Amino acid sequence: MRFTKLGHACARLEKDGGVLVIDPGDSYTVPEDPAGTLLLPASGPWHKTSEMTDYARAVAPHRGFVIHEALLNETGLGVLEMFFGLAAGPNGATFTRLEPGTSLDL
Repeated sequence: MRFTKLGHACARLEKDGGVLVIDPGDSYTVPEDPAGTLLLPASGPWHKTSEMTDYARAVAPHRGFVIHEALLNETGLGVLEMFFGLAAGPNGATFTRLEPGTSLDL
């Protein structure tokens, strides 16, 4: 595996020439290469939900995991989850919130 920093905050994890994970950090820069998994920023002082949705659709990952959502209360998380269907776009990506401490295999 290879980890590559792509600018101020964006990074990607690659294996066998394919991009496994894109972490955009604090930006919505669309990567040149498609990614299987997107870490989708969902909250922050710079965050705008419409931009989050457009970004997720532009990247068009197979799946996504929400990051930067810790500041949201239950109401905010519920509203956020309503936008996951829009973020999925035509490719039908699934976006999931993981509980703190959860691990998964890529």
